Amino acid sequence: MNVDFDQIIDRSNTNAVARHGFRRYLFDGDDFPMPCDDDDAMSMWVADMAFASAPAAVDAMRARLDHPIFGYTAVFDDELFDAYRDWCVEQYDWKPERDHFLTSPGVVPALYDLVEHILKPGEQVLTLTPAYGHFKNASDYHGINLVTSGLIEDENGRFDVDFADLEAKLADPSMRMFFLCHPHNPTGRVFSDDELRRMAELCFANDVLVVSDEIHCDLLRHGVTHTPMVKLFPDSDQIITCMSASKTFNLAGLGTAIV
Repeated sequence: MNVDFDQIIDRSNTNAVARHGFRRYLFDGDDFPMPCDDDDAMSMWVADMAFASAPAAVDAMRARLDHPIFGYTAVFDDELFDAYRDWCVEQYDWKPERDHFLTSPGVVPALYDLVEHILKPGEQVLTLTPAYGHFKNASDYHGINLVTSGLIEDENGRFDVDFADLEAKLADPSMRMFFLCHPHNPTGRVFSDDELRRMAELCFANDVLVVSDEIHCDLLRHGVTHTPMVKLFPDSDQIITCMSASKTFNLAGLGTAIV
C-alpha cells in the first residue's frame, strides 16, 4: 500500500484539540498569546498526528456506519480481545488472558478509575518524574497524594531510574500504587527487562500494586522492542497493564483502551 505522508489535511471545523483547543489544553485558557497566526502554527503532538488514519481503520468504521443504529453499545463478543491478543503475540511475544481483559474509554479514564477503586484515604501513589500530567491529576481528583521519584539524567541526556530513591519511597507503609509509564513519557525511555524486573520486585516486596501505562508501546525506534512488564511476571496478580491503539494508529478520538 502506498500512503501519501505529504498530504496536508485541513482539520478546521472538526473540533480537533490540536487545531482549535490547544490553548485551553496546554495553557489552561484561551487567551494565551501566540507569536504567529494559528494557521501558521505547527502541531507536533505524539498523541495526535497530522497523518490520516490507516485505510483499514477508516474502512472498518465506514462498514459500521452502513448499519445505521448507534444505540447503547459495549463489548459482548471476543472480536476485540482476539485482535488485541493476536497483536500482542505478534509484536511482544506475549499472550494476554481473556479473563483478565477489560475495556475503558481511554487510558486516562482508567487511571482515574483505578485510583478510586483501589486506594483508600491516606494511601499514596508513586511515579517517576518528569511525568505525564494525568498521573498527578488522577491522584489529586480523588484526594490521593502523589509522591515522585526523579529520574537521573546523565551527560548524554539519558534518563535512568534512581533505584535507591525508588526503594526508599516504596518502603513507606502508606504507599499502595506505582504508576509506571513504559515506554516513558516524556523522556522516551524504553526500560530494559532488568529495569522492569527490579522495579516490579521492589513493588512486590512492599505490597505495592503496579499500574503500567504502556500506551506508547508501538512508537519505537528501529531495532528496539517493547516488553510488557506483566510478560516478565506471568503469575503475578499485582500488575495492571493499560494499552490502546490510539497513539499507534492515530485513533485517540475514538476513546477506547484495554486494561
